Amino acid sequence: MPNFTFETYHECKDFFIARGIKKRSIEYFLAHERYHFNKALELGYIPLYGISCIVDFPPIILAGFVQFEGRIPQGHDMIDILLAPKHPSQEDISQVRELEASFP
Repeated sequence: MPNFTFETYHECKDFFIARGIKKRSIEYFLAHERYHFNKALELGYIPLYGISCIVDFPPIILAGFVQFEGRIPQGHDMIDILLAPKHPSQEDISQVRELEASFP
């Protein structure tokens, strides 16, 4: 399944709307990721919005994510990014627990 990455929220949203995905659907997937994205920017990283999807018409979105260009967040920075949403996902919480377990 292909992953697509975008430098801005609007670039990502517009790409998928142009391919037939309803504006509300893409906004739903991006809302959660926007918290991660903004926290990463605040901490000095270069985040990208990402979407995993099945390429069809319209595409079927499977997941949203944030990835990074250049420096990859580590340790407490990554925890802060993972916990940025008002309601972190189970995956976010699971990743935080893994990171915390790796601390001395």
